[in-house]
Amino acid sequence: MGKSIALFGTSADPPTIGHKKILEELSKIYAFTISYVSNNPKKST
Repeated sequence: MGKSIALFGTSADPPTIGHKKILEELSKIYAFTISYVSNNPKKST
């Protein structure tokens, strides 16, 4: 099997410990974990 990649996209504002935990768990399962943050204009903070 080839290398596996996890993509984790979020509009987290602010990032939380929960987001960190998700990334930690993904990195245990996948060879590469890529996180990206985007703006969500419909989200009120």
